[in-house]
Amino acid sequence: MGLVLKGQISTIILRACAAFLLVALAILSWLPGQYRPRTGVLSGQQEHFLAYLLAGLLTATATRRNADPWWVAVALALYAGLLELGQYFVPGRQPAFADFLASALGAVVGIALSWLVRITR
Repeated sequence: MGLVLKGQISTIILRACAAFLLVALAILSWLPGQYRPRTGVLSGQQEHFLAYLLAGLLTATATRRNADPWWVAVALALYAGLLELGQYFVPGRQPAFADFLASALGAVVGIALSWLVRITR
């Protein structure tokens, strides 16, 4: 009984972290250019890749075991595209197809890593 409860709690925490990260991605994507934080070390595309790799990893890990991981990839890629297009309306920001590709690729890699860990267990 204790292991089941522990598993449920860890699933809730994973889902909360994934939701928090998805909201944070939206906020950071739509901040005006003057307020946008940068790492100063990575390029914009590298930042996109890493952010969505983490989002893909967390989101895929937090989904049900029988969920198709590629639907999660499609959903995250669409989300990245929506956030990128929304930058048309944000002062000091402009959407870039390269940023979208880096985000989508990061999501796919994160989901693939989650899937590989899941099938090796």
